[in-house]
Amino acid sequence: MSSQSSNAADDADRCSSVPWLPSMHDFLIMIIVSVLAFMIALDAAVIVISLTVIIADLDGNVTQGLWVRTSYLLTSASTMQFVAALSDIFGRAGSLITSLELFTIGTILCCVSTSIAILLVGRCIQGLGDGGILILGIIVYTDIDFRSDTDQGILASFKGHGPWEQLWARHRRCNCTTDHISLGLLLDVSILLHRLRYGSIRAEAKADSQNI
Repeated sequence: MSSQSSNAADDADRCSSVPWLPSMHDFLIMIIVSVLAFMIALDAAVIVISLTVIIADLDGNVTQGLWVRTSYLLTSASTMQFVAALSDIFGRAGSLITSLELFTIGTILCCVSTSIAILLVGRCIQGLGDGGILILGIIVYTDIDFRSDTDQGILASFKGHGPWEQLWARHRRCNCTTDHISLGLLLDVSILLHRLRYGSIRAEAKADSQNI
């Protein structure tokens, strides 16, 4: 019994010391999931810019305008655990495709909406898809390689570009000096954090290769 446990421990140590290199199949999956993460982050961010115009065109009020964003976030947060459990039963690919289809249907409803009610229904359906895509992205990256946090950093970097696009769009629309300064400052911080992240990844890979 003790020999089996020691062998398992040796196997675990050997696996942890081997640097992780994704295959082409894993790399394509990572790209697809990262693009989906960027899409939902952008959708959650850009609504803030055009919300006043949307409410004015649909003859809504301030309370209804707040629910346009809140309904999206509520349905997204309440869906994550449910979709994660379903993905264990029906598989990651099917659950992710279903979430993407829900997000697409919600987006179409939002595009063709002629009233606040239809817009809110579309945003709720969008939120259902958003929650599934968000949690399944983390799960899929963990399934690819559970030993490394490098893949999670890649996914987080794609999600983080949503607010950058929001600031850029606001600057293009308003041509505000304050937004321009904020965009430049946040862009510099983003570049610095990415350099630190990639530097730590290279140092970790170098240390792993030396240990081998």
